Amino acid sequence: MKNQRGQSVVEFAFVIPLFTLFLFGLIYGGTMFLQYFNLCNDARAEARRIAVMTPALRNTYFGAANESQYPTESNPKIVTNADRDAEKRTTFGTFYTVQQKIWVTTTEVEGKTTPEDVIVRVEFNRNNDDLPYVLSLFNWPPKEFAMSYRMQIEPENSEE
Repeated sequence: MKNQRGQSVVEFAFVIPLFTLFLFGLIYGGTMFLQYFNLCNDARAEARRIAVMTPALRNTYFGAANESQYPTESNPKIVTNADRDAEKRTTFGTFYTVQQKIWVTTTEVEGKTTPEDVIVRVEFNRNNDDLPYVLSLFNWPPKEFAMSYRMQIEPENSEE
């Protein structure tokens, strides 16, 4: 019994680093998930905001003279993390380069271009330079991923 006195101290010394690593990993993962969720919600809100704009406001937003000059999938409007308002910037950009690509799908009927949907695609590309070494061993979080939101453009109400 005398020889087992320091056993609990040694066990504690082995367990506490693993426990703290797990705890801080949980906090870090929760923070990343919250920021990811906020970026998803911002993209959905942006798509909705553009979809309900009047044509004149939409033209101003895209810097276009008319609907035929709206950004397309091959030439989208790009909003980076640096372009966002200070309160909407995210530390997600520490490990990721975050870009919003915004474009409009249109149809042309009898020479008139009509916007149909606005699409907001958020792309995440991981910067390995700032990633902790332990996470890079497991290739987590993913190197790149994206999400897209499609919102139908509200037709202009001619009754008002």
